[in-house]
Amino acid sequence: HSNFPSSPPQSQLSNYHQGSDAMFASDISLTRFHAYLSECPVDCLEVGGQTKCIPVICCQFFMEDLVASNVHHVSFAWDEPPSSTYNQWFSEMVLKHWTIPKNNRLLHKYAIAPANDTASNAHRVLYRWLHGRQSDLRHTACNPHWREAKAAREKKSKRIKK
Repeated sequence: HSNFPSSPPQSQLSNYHQGSDAMFASDISLTRFHAYLSECPVDCLEVGGQTKCIPVICCQFFMEDLVASNVHHVSFAWDEPPSSTYNQWFSEMVLKHWTIPKNNRLLHKYAIAPANDTASNAHRVLYRWLHGRQSDLRHTACNPHWREAKAAREKKSKRIKK
């Protein structure tokens, strides 16, 4: 697992469970996030991400929430099973911080049909994101410039089609 972001130290992994101080800190941060969103017009939020369409504030509140929970590694515990206490806690954090922006139409460019908006589909998306991430890391380990090469191939392919 050396290609993955580092996991929290083993000594911290058992501190995360329902009703823990870490979950309480999460609730405080999410309350502040709700308050912030109610005061700021969505159109005025700075955007970021690869496609420049996700408000930067989403990431800032997520990071603040992790720090308040004494987590300084934005990562799952790779050596633990998905059902481990920490991995379940981290999954809940990701889902909470995804749900608020989604419910406030901050992710409208990534719209999901209401019929497909289920917890099991959210878990599938998260699973796919992780496996896509693993793939990116494997490619990067073999060739640090693979993204640029892929983009160049795609650009060349589009020129040929025109």
